[in-house]
Amino acid sequence: MSQLEIDLERRTLTVRSEEAAPRTLPLPPELMGELAGIENITRIAAFIDVARLRLTLTAGEHVDLQLRPDDASIEDLQAGRPIVYLDQNHWSLLSAARFGHRAVPAAVAAAGQLMQWANDGRVLVPASAAHFTETVPRYGIPRVASATAILQVSRGWQMRNPVHVRLEEIRRRLAGAVGDAREVFAPQADGFFSMRSDASRQASAATAARVLTAVPSIIALYDTLLETEAIPDHGAVAETAACAWAQKWASLATELHAHRESVSTVRRIVTAALIEDLIDDVIRAALAHGTTPEAGHRVPRGRR
Repeated sequence: MSQLEIDLERRTLTVRSEEAAPRTLPLPPELMGELAGIENITRIAAFIDVARLRLTLTAGEHVDLQLRPDDASIEDLQAGRPIVYLDQNHWSLLSAARFGHRAVPAAVAAAGQLMQWANDGRVLVPASAAHFTETVPRYGIPRVASATAILQVSRGWQMRNPVHVRLEEIRRRLAGAVGDAREVFAPQADGFFSMRSDASRQASAATAARVLTAVPSIIALYDTLLETEAIPDHGAVAETAACAWAQKWASLATELHAHRESVSTVRRIVTAALIEDLIDDVIRAALAHGTTPEAGHRVPRGRR
């Protein structure tokens, strides 16, 4: 089995294979530059033949993650295994059961069973941008415990950016296609945080060079999640935006309830509000489909 091992403390790159003795070289300057500032990961082992990475964290914990070879479909990688998507409170429970920083006696057995199934490869438990976003405001032991549990249990599987999923589904609807968005869950799913989809960004284990190309972005993301200090929301910009979005829907619900609107009226108003909320994606999807404001768009027969 071909293996590359990056030691960030010693700044070395070791190449191992069955055909030759191990060779240890200084880490290439360009790669060292991309990995500069990494503080919570000490070693990276890339197993080329099986498209996997193993990260060693500063606390001695290991994180194994699957990469996506160019010639493998998501169906092949999933291999019929069920996907279990956890809310943030469940990740918090799993991390407490795993590391014991708070008591969760009633859920220890269930949490342990799920983690064991994930480690055995019986289920897939993907992480999402929401999990990362809700973890970074924490700090200290709970932050590191949650981050480590998320990385260990998800094993490199992620949920695509929901904005990309939503846009794809709108485009499919305009094209008259049936079925849901594709590859919603995948190893190193596209556009984890980005608002711009780039389908060509796929981690690949086809060659050692391509594996190394995938490493910096993965390590930077994981290292940030493992920081012990909370990432401040300067000026409460993120909180203000989130609250404003939530308040719009809360106010709408309150007003509809106060006026005792009928079910059909509520459905029409909520549908209109939802379309307004999606207007940017609707416009982008329509333009990609070739629709113009002058021509409009006719919904395919049978899909009204």
